[in-house]
Amino acid sequence: MTKTFRKQNLGRRTQLFAVFIEKDGTVTVEIAGTVSEDPGPVGLILADCARHYADLYKEIFRQDPQVALDRILEVFRAESGNPTTSLRGEFRAIKEEDDGDTPG
Repeated sequence: MTKTFRKQNLGRRTQLFAVFIEKDGTVTVEIAGTVSEDPGPVGLILADCARHYADLYKEIFRQDPQVALDRILEVFRAESGNPTTSLRGEFRAIKEEDDGDTPG
């Protein structure tokens, strides 16, 4: 079973999620696209994001990417085990044929 959430038409790409940091420091996550019953692919996506950020630290700060990745994972595990904030919001499923350009 899959559920489709708001999709943004990006040509050949599909946006899966977006993360915004508000001026007050609040983090907003928008999840879009199609999700399956198996949450495993989310882990792959998060791992890829973490590796890309580790590589960014290598480019910008000349930091060993493994050291950066270890730090990212350290904080990820800490936050996962003892969240500093509660989750708020809702999920809104949309019809598969909806291209995301119209509200609803």
